[in-house]
Amino acid sequence: MTLDAKPLLLPFHQHLTAHFLLKYAFSRNLNPNFPPTNYNLGLAYKEKKDYDKSIHYLIRAVELKPDLYQAHLSLAVIYEELSDNLIQEEVKKVEKNAPDSVDTLEDIAFTQEQQEKLSQYYTKAKMALEDYLKYAPAPNDKELLKQKIVEFDKKI
Repeated sequence: MTLDAKPLLLPFHQHLTAHFLLKYAFSRNLNPNFPPTNYNLGLAYKEKKDYDKSIHYLIRAVELKPDLYQAHLSLAVIYEELSDNLIQEEVKKVEKNAPDSVDTLEDIAFTQEQQEKLSQYYTKAKMALEDYLKYAPAPNDKELLKQKIVEFDKKI
């Protein structure tokens, strides 16, 4: 008999995230101007998909330590994920209302507000990657980052 560990891992994973949130929140109360604590809180909230809080703490970490390249990269990932989520939400809405008429993403008509939001996410992701490029990447990563920045430019 084989034991499926997946159902056991999820609650432990959620418990671990909650543990880290408490730990980093306590640390931040002791020293709110310590960049690694703000960064780690941002990651913990990202893990919980609480993007507003995650962005808040990651931006705070960058304000305190501009060369904290990991925070720049995490922000880029979040903004790209937010834009992907927005697109997926619209696809679901259209498929629900007209499932036979949607062949490609180009068939979806975004409202002006959604287009602006999408553009903001891509712009912020691009800026975060540009900041990341200033501080950290290994030489072989620079070309990939530059390609990703060009890709975001096309989407803006």
